[in-house]
Amino acid sequence: MAFHGRNRVLGVAAKNQMVTNMKNTIYGFKRLLGRKYNDPFVQQELRYLPYQVLQQANGSLGIKVWANWNWSELLCVCVRACVFCKTRLSL
Repeated sequence: MAFHGRNRVLGVAAKNQMVTNMKNTIYGFKRLLGRKYNDPFVQQELRYLPYQVLQQANGSLGIKVWANWNWSELLCVCVRACVFCKTRLSL
């Protein structure tokens, strides 16, 4: 999933956009679902992710992206829900 202005892009289009819009292209977040920020696995994965992952108040993970011309913090489960909704609409 990639964010570009007000648009959310999925699939091949998001992969193509990853070269020019790396910080706003979210991938591989399923590995982080259900984990806490202080988990050693999460800390190891953070080294390789170009987008910013934040710690929420309850210890869960959030993803910071530039969407709709401002910074937005999204939970991993919300990103997953957006992906499911977009793919369901495209069927």
